[in-house]
Amino acid sequence: MRKIAVAWLQWGFLFLSLSGCATSTTRSTNDWQERSSLALRARLRDKGIHIGGALLAADELLSAFYLRRADRLAWCTPAGPRAQADQLVLALAQARGDGLDPEAYYYSKIVSALAAWRAPTGPVPDLEALVELDLLLSNAFLHYGTHLQRGRIDPRRIHAHWTAPYIKGALGDLLETALDLNRVQEALDGLRPSQQGYARLRRILMHYRALASNGGWPRVDASGQGLAQRLKASGDLDSTRSLREAVERFQRGAACRRVGASILLR
Repeated sequence: MRKIAVAWLQWGFLFLSLSGCATSTTRSTNDWQERSSLALRARLRDKGIHIGGALLAADELLSAFYLRRADRLAWCTPAGPRAQADQLVLALAQARGDGLDPEAYYYSKIVSALAAWRAPTGPVPDLEALVELDLLLSNAFLHYGTHLQRGRIDPRRIHAHWTAPYIKGALGDLLETALDLNRVQEALDGLRPSQQGYARLRRILMHYRALASNGGWPRVDASGQGLAQRLKASGDLDSTRSLREAVERFQRGAACRRVGASILLR
C-alpha cells in the first residue's frame, strides 16, 4: 500500500509540474501576442514601416486588414516567420512576368529579413523586427494582389470618362483565407486576368525580354544583310511565308508605307 501511495504522489507531482509548465507557456504566449499587437498598432498609427532610410506609410488597406485581426500578427509567431512567407517570396519573384517590379513590393528587404531568421549570421531579430516583417509581408500581398487583379494604375485617373467596371475585391479576406489554408501563392495566381489576351501579352513580354538578353534585335544593313534573321525574330518569317511576304507582313503590322521591299529583295 505504501508503494501505491508513493506512486500516486509521484504522479500527482508530475501532473502539477506539467500543468504549471503549460500555464507558464500560455502566459508567455499571451504576453508576446499583447506586446506584438501594441507594437504593430503603433507602427500603423504613428510610425509606419522603415525601409532602409525611407518610411513606408501604412495605408487604409493594410490598417483595415490588421484591425479585423485585432492587431494580431498574420505571418509570424514567437519562433519567427511561418512557411507562408516563403510562398509569398516565390510569388513576388514572378512579378516581372506580369510587367511588374518585385522591388515595388520590397522583395529584397523581405528576402533579407527572412534570411535573418532562416539562416542567422548575427543576433536573432527582436520583436520590432518581427512586427516590421509581418507588415511588409501583408503590404506586399495586398498591393501585388491589387496590381494583378486590376492593374497598377487606376484608368479613371487617365480617362475622365472611363465607363468599364472597375474591379474591387476583398483582398484582406483573401489574404486571411490564404494564410489559413496555406495557399498564398495559389491565391495570388488566381488574381491574374483570365482573358486569352492577357496570357498572350505575358508570352510576348517573355519573348521580348529573351531577345533583349541575347543582344536585342538582329541588325539589318543597307544591303539587306540580316533581314531574314530580323524577320524571324519578330515572328514575321516562318516556314509558311516567303521573304517578300514576311517583309510585307512586317510593314502592315508596323503601319509602314509599303516601300523598300523591292529594294531589299533585289
